[in-house]
Amino acid sequence: MGSVRNVRRLLKVAVLVGIAAALVGVPLAASANPDVGGFELDGNAASGGANDWNDLGSPLYATGVIVDPTDDADTGYFQGGSKDDLDISSWKWIDGTVTPAKDNIANAYSAVYAEQGNLILYFGQDRALDNRGDANVGFWFLQNPVGLNADGTFSGVHSEGDVLVQSEFTNGGVVSGIRIGKWTGGALQFLPNGAAQCADGKLGAKDACAIVNTGDISTNWAGTITAPYFFEGGLNLTALFPQQIPCFSTFLTNTRTSQATDARLKDFAMGSIDTCASLTITKQATPGDGTQFGYSTTGGLSPATFSLADGGSREYNNLQPSSYSVTEDAPSGGWALGNLSCPTATGPGTSAQVNGATATITLGFVGHVECTYVNKRKPQVKVVKVL
Repeated sequence: MGSVRNVRRLLKVAVLVGIAAALVGVPLAASANPDVGGFELDGNAASGGANDWNDLGSPLYATGVIVDPTDDADTGYFQGGSKDDLDISSWKWIDGTVTPAKDNIANAYSAVYAEQGNLILYFGQDRALDNRGDANVGFWFLQNPVGLNADGTFSGVHSEGDVLVQSEFTNGGVVSGIRIGKWTGGALQFLPNGAAQCADGKLGAKDACAIVNTGDISTNWAGTITAPYFFEGGLNLTALFPQQIPCFSTFLTNTRTSQATDARLKDFAMGSIDTCASLTITKQATPGDGTQFGYSTTGGLSPATFSLADGGSREYNNLQPSSYSVTEDAPSGGWALGNLSCPTATGPGTSAQVNGATATITLGFVGHVECTYVNKRKPQVKVVKVL
């Protein structure tokens, strides 16, 4: 019996070891978000020591204040198929004043920051003053460009991973019903609630939060805004996309008739945003006779190889934080590499090192590097024989 029990114990140990081995390589659940507080989310625009809308500091990217007309020059959604749960190609627009006034956007803004190893999006809008201050607002962060077609439709379509933050708030300034949605599998899917009203004047450890002003506030762009017509929030992109953050290019904020997912959209304002890195390689050659110089790259750049002549450049956009390299092929035809420099390297964690004909580049959040290769033709000696 003792030998049988020993065999059973060995089998149990073997099973446990096998399970442990199988779990190796399975990612663990993401740890709690850091306590993010570099930008004030306190229902006003004035800085109390950290960044705020009146004093942005040094964001990685900012839209600036996007002014949206509140009179007949305004452009809003045309009633019908314009709903958040439909693709952009189904949306329609029309010129004219948006009514009621509480749904009429006056200004919108967004900014991108790196905080404690996380990429954070901050966003906001203020609306036309009206005695009915309750509203339903949304903020889309889209990967594809979006525009207005002459026939009253929108250009552009959703991409997998587009993000929507929806919120509603009452005339008393209470924010409720904050939801985060992702465009997934051709439809809008809302995530388990990781959002709430902002507390302690910051995003903190939340995935997203929002807040409105409960009294008069002073802004650099619109003067005094009464309550509750100023709305602001934050979104932790790293928490939302722990594997790879999408490259968002368009910021669009809207208002709608209710909190329902399929509520009719009323007004919108949009601008450009950027959440990814970029790299530019430029060529200078003397003399500029059109000679092509070849280059190879590492790190997954596409195309992996390219050629440039004098005055040409190669741009790589929508890059993830990572390491890359660019190397010039050995020149022929009497040409030599005179100089390689990377004078521009911006963004946290971004750097460029030069060694011979190779530029080794590390891109951080929304980092940008520019490198220039300078080539010169070697002097030629011409021997003439005179008889």
